[in-house]
Amino acid sequence: MSRFTGDTWTPAINVICWFFLVVAILGILTRLGTKAWIYRKFTRDDYVIILSIIFDIGQAIATSMATANGYGEHIITLSDEQKTDIMKSQYAAEILSIVSLACSKISYVMFVRGITAVPIDRKVALAFIVFLSVWGLVSVITVAFQCQPLPTWDYLTGKCYDRQSWQNFFGISNIVTEVAILSQTIVIIARIQTSIERKLKIGFVFGLRVAVVAATIAHIVVLNNTFHDEDITYANWSVSVTNQIILCSSIITACSAQFKPFLDSLRSSGMRLDAFTGSYHYKSQRSYEYNSQNNRQANYGSQIASKQRSINLRSLTGRGANPTDKPGATESYVLASKPSPDWDASSATSQSRIIREVRTFAVTEERRRSSDGEEIL
Repeated sequence: MSRFTGDTWTPAINVICWFFLVVAILGILTRLGTKAWIYRKFTRDDYVIILSIIFDIGQAIATSMATANGYGEHIITLSDEQKTDIMKSQYAAEILSIVSLACSKISYVMFVRGITAVPIDRKVALAFIVFLSVWGLVSVITVAFQCQPLPTWDYLTGKCYDRQSWQNFFGISNIVTEVAILSQTIVIIARIQTSIERKLKIGFVFGLRVAVVAATIAHIVVLNNTFHDEDITYANWSVSVTNQIILCSSIITACSAQFKPFLDSLRSSGMRLDAFTGSYHYKSQRSYEYNSQNNRQANYGSQIASKQRSINLRSLTGRGANPTDKPGATESYVLASKPSPDWDASSATSQSRIIREVRTFAVTEERRRSSDGEEIL
């Protein structure tokens, strides 16, 4: 049944839910297109956000199936079969929305973890990822067994736990996790060595995450206002709408930080964008190997320079360096190469990694006298 006139909220539920779903899809496509353009590949947080939108699409389809069976209309106009189909669809939509929300949160934290090289920040972000995974899993299990089996979806006639308290707890825990994630993000931004103006711009983009908090607060308010309404299928329409707004805002704010203008801003501020492309650890290891090799080469060059100074000293003294030298003989030393300058020894270029061989040539000048007493060379 689908009415677009009269006393019903069915059209509003469909239009609003699908509108926010399309916005979320466009946000993800923009993010993936940017990553493919700049980095030519997707990263793990991209695959997690793709999972989020897949579950969000499933949630929107389940909500549409509920409206097709009369969700948004007065309960007295519905048959028992329609009520059952509505509850089944709401049951599936609630589970799918939890998984979608958890995935969008995890994707956001993975991105934040990727742009920082500070070990403590990366450990805290990893702890958030583990916690959010457990939080989502526990929430799904709780909703899946909200009523005594079977059926577990019949909240009208079945024996269920206090669903209102659970919904309030879930909403509050969602807000707490968002505040914790934002707090860590602010700490990371505060450590950036850049101007205050640029920090504020970066903080503004990440701060858009407060939209999730605002949508969650609105969801809790409308839920408590309509939960005990006898005309539940009609009065509860706003709960589905605010739930879709939460999912959309969570997905969009997880993607907005990866749009090209913001990525350029992060790069110019000195953030390590190579970290979240998966090459951070590889580059760090290569840098460590290069530095170690350069240090060995610098030590080798110092030893050669020391020997050369000793040889040059012998050249200046002329005699006494070797007891077997003939009187009147002098020695000059010519170096075939010289040690690398300090700036090249400490660099990571190909020239600094070449092991040079230093050769020393001795040129001996000896004066002799001929039979008639003339001095010849």
